[in-house]
Amino acid sequence: MDGVLKQETKTGAPIAITSAFTLKTDTNTVRGTAFRDVQVKAVAMDKVGGTTESSWIVRVNNVAAPQTITFPVLPVKAMGDPNFNPNAMVSSGLSVVYSNSNPAVAQIVGGMIHIVGSGMAVITASQPGNFDYKAALPVKQTLTVKANLTANMPIGGGTVTGTGLYTPGTKVVLTAKPATGSTFLRWEDGSQTAVRSLLMPNANMTVSAWFNIATNVPKPVITNPGDQNAMVGVPFRLALQVASECLPTMTMIGLPAGLTFDAGTRTISGVPTTVPAGGKTTVNVSASNPAGKAADAKFTITVAPLAAKAQGTFTGIAIEPGADADIVKGLFTMTVTPVGAISAKVTEQASAISFTGKSWDTLSNGVFQALLRTVKGEALTMALDTGVAWNAAGLQGTLTGGVFGASGIAVRGQRNAFLVKTAPDYATATNTLASYKGYYTVALPPGEVSDAGAAGNVPQGSGYLALTVKDGGGVTLAGKLADDMALSGSATLFVQDNGVAGVSAYVPLFFPLYSARGVFSGLMELGSPTGTAPSNNVVKPVESIVQAWRYPGKAPTAVPPQTEDRFALTLGMS
Repeated sequence: MDGVLKQETKTGAPIAITSAFTLKTDTNTVRGTAFRDVQVKAVAMDKVGGTTESSWIVRVNNVAAPQTITFPVLPVKAMGDPNFNPNAMVSSGLSVVYSNSNPAVAQIVGGMIHIVGSGMAVITASQPGNFDYKAALPVKQTLTVKANLTANMPIGGGTVTGTGLYTPGTKVVLTAKPATGSTFLRWEDGSQTAVRSLLMPNANMTVSAWFNIATNVPKPVITNPGDQNAMVGVPFRLALQVASECLPTMTMIGLPAGLTFDAGTRTISGVPTTVPAGGKTTVNVSASNPAGKAADAKFTITVAPLAAKAQGTFTGIAIEPGADADIVKGLFTMTVTPVGAISAKVTEQASAISFTGKSWDTLSNGVFQALLRTVKGEALTMALDTGVAWNAAGLQGTLTGGVFGASGIAVRGQRNAFLVKTAPDYATATNTLASYKGYYTVALPPGEVSDAGAAGNVPQGSGYLALTVKDGGGVTLAGKLADDMALSGSATLFVQDNGVAGVSAYVPLFFPLYSARGVFSGLMELGSPTGTAPSNNVVKPVESIVQAWRYPGKAPTAVPPQTEDRFALTLGMS
C-alpha cells in the first residue's frame, strides 16, 4: 500500500466479508513537505481465485514537531581574539542561525563570532523551523568584549599584579613586585613608583616593568636647586633633580608652612601661609636607595609676605559689554586676606553672586591671577595687574575679570586704598581725596529713549543727583529721575592715574529701583575738564560706560520691540 504496511483479511463468512482496515502512520510517513497523498488499494479474492479490487487516495498531513535550542553562556573575550563558535545546538539537528545586536562589538561571519571592538552585544541563536519542525524559541546570550592589559618584564626579576581584561575607561591599579634580592626600577613611562594607576584605553595594552638585582643599583645623586624665593598666598612649585635608577627614599626637613613634598614626583609644592622667622628657612634634602645614601643637599627658601598691592579690598563694577559702550549691571567687591584667600561678590539688581578662591593661582610679570568659583561651580577668572598703579607708591593695581553668566558679565575695578587704610597708599589716597571732597549737584543729561521699539531724542533732562564726597572716600548720593522716582544710596570713591591727563576719581552708580523693578546705573568721573589740577571739578559720565535708566520687561504694545526693556533711557555722553 504505497509504503504503508500491507494488511490482508483472510477470515470471514463464506457469503460476505466485512473487513475493518486501520491506517497507521509514523513520523517517517511525511517528511520535507506539508502533506503526502497515499494510494490505498483493497483486493478481495474468493476461493476459486476470482478477485475484486478498489482503490482510493488518503492525504496524510505533516504535523511539525517542536524543537529546542541549547545555548551556553558566552565567555568574556578580549579585543583581537580569533573568531570562535558560539556552540549553540538545536534538538532537531538543524542548523542554528545567529544574529547580533551591536555590529561595533562583533559580527557574525560564517556562523562564527568575529570580534570587532570592546563593549557588549546580545547574540541571539534561533532556528526558524521547516515542514517537519516548528520554529524554536530564540535564546539570547550576552557577549562581553574587554581590552586586555598585559605586562612585560624585559629582564625579569619580578612580577606585575593587576593585569587582565578590563572595560575601557576602567581605572586599573598595577603593582610591580620585585623578587627576593631584586628591586623595582621603573615603568615604561619612566615612573619609578611601584604602584601605578591608569585608565584602560579602548585597545589592548602592554606595560613594561624593569627590575634589577639590588646590589647592582648605584647610589642616588641629588642636584642642589640653589636658593629659592616664594610669596605667601601664591602657589610655589619646585621639582628636585634626583638621579637614581630606582625610586629613592627621601626626607625633607625645613619646608615653610603650607608647602609639602611628594616623594613620587620629587616635587615641593603648595601655597606658603606664613613668613618664617628671619624671612627664610634652610631646607635639607636626603635620599637613599638599596645601594646606600646620597650626599645631602641644602638650600634656602625665602618667603616674602603677600604683596600689599595683591591684598586688601578691591571695588569696581560688573558690566555687560556692548558694541558701542558697556552697561553697568551691578557692583563688584573683592577681598584678599594676607594669606591670599579670596572672596568676591557681584551685587545685581535683586541678587548677589559670591565667588571664592583659596589663593592666587599664579604670579607672572607683575600680574596676579586667580580662578574663583561659586557654590554651583560657575567660574570667574580674575587678573590683577600690579604694574598699573595710580600713585608713586605703586600699591594700587587694576583688576579685570573674565566673563561669567549667560549674558557674559565682566568685572573691572581697582584696589581701593580708602578701604585698605595702610601706609603709604592710604595716606597718598587721603591727600588726593582732599581735591575731591565736597558737595556736587548733577543734572542727568538727556538721551535716547526706546519704548516698544520706537526711538528718538529727548531734549529734556532726565533727572538730577546730589553727591557728597566725604573723608575716607565714602560717597552719599540722592536724587530724582524725570518720572519722580527717588534715588538714594552710597558708594566708595576710587581714583586712577590717567598719566598726562592727571588723576581722576570715579563713582560707581547702581540704584535698584525696587518699586519699579528697574535700575539706574553707570560710572561717573570727578575731574578737571582740562586735565589740570582738579580745582574746578566737574562731574561727567565715562564715555565707555553707558549711563542707563532701565525698566526691564516685555513691551505691552503690539509693535515688535527692539529691546526687552519695558523702558530704557541711555543718557547722553556729552
